[in-house]
Amino acid sequence: MIKYSIFQLLIASILLLSCNGSKNRNRQLTNTPDSNNSNLSFKKKNTSHFEDSIHFFTNCSELLSNSSIGAFQEPTLNTDSANFICFADCYSCKKQYEVIFLLKGDINNRKQIGYDSLSAEFMKGCDNNFAKFDCFAFVNPSRDPDTQKDPHAINLDFPLITIIYHRITDDNWKLIGKVKVASFKEYQLLQFKIIYGLR
Repeated sequence: MIKYSIFQLLIASILLLSCNGSKNRNRQLTNTPDSNNSNLSFKKKNTSHFEDSIHFFTNCSELLSNSSIGAFQEPTLNTDSANFICFADCYSCKKQYEVIFLLKGDINNRKQIGYDSLSAEFMKGCDNNFAKFDCFAFVNPSRDPDTQKDPHAINLDFPLITIIYHRITDDNWKLIGKVKVASFKEYQLLQFKIIYGLR
């Protein structure tokens, strides 16, 4: 009969747990969208219990102060689905990010509510972690438009790598993956694909 010391058993348990943890990583995006299409594919892994430690609503007041409600700017996304969407940015954060808020329900629901009611619901979001919205965060370097020479110019430098998260509950998030994008058009097509492709 083989005898093991408590130390040997402890080391074996740690190694077993670390191996199991590495198998339970989040799913990752594997394709970079080309300039004409945000055709993403995923390596699906078990993520039902995965939460990231990042919290994007910690700076909620700044998010609201840098927010807008409207549509994606990319002309090829000239559809109702690309409209009635809330956007918010954190520029002073160590890693800048943008959160896209999509009111739960279909586009007809959002159109029926209209901009005024959508705005009122969004502005109350800090009180309930935006419970009535599906939320997606895109982490990548960006500049505060007010600090740019031309505040209307694009505040992103391409190519860039964006790290994408989906809100699970409250201020708990799940990492979706990383994607390299070469242009503003690609970036907006990617965002559109993400907010509708994962619902």
